[in-house]
Amino acid sequence: MRNLKEVYEDYEDDVAILGIDQDPSESESTIRRYVQSQGYTWDMAAYVGEVVFGYGIIQQAAAVAIDGNGVITYRKGYRDGTISARQWREILDDVKSR
Repeated sequence: MRNLKEVYEDYEDDVAILGIDQDPSESESTIRRYVQSQGYTWDMAAYVGEVVFGYGIIQQAAAVAIDGNGVITYRKGYRDGTISARQWREILDDVKSR
């Protein structure tokens, strides 16, 4: 998410970013402290099983881009490697253009 943090400011008015915690045992205050310690400025939510399973998120640190119509336009799991700042720009440009 470090690379997303690098480009987010350029997109924050055009796309919504929502981080969803993968650990159902973590409290909202734990999530809030983590977000603040990392300097993330996008929204973060506690684990919601219906959302995680509904979008087929089966790996921690998965990235899923969803356009304004609810269509998944990009999916990548943690095991697939890090998403570079350049790749985040491409992903967010695509979502923004739909």
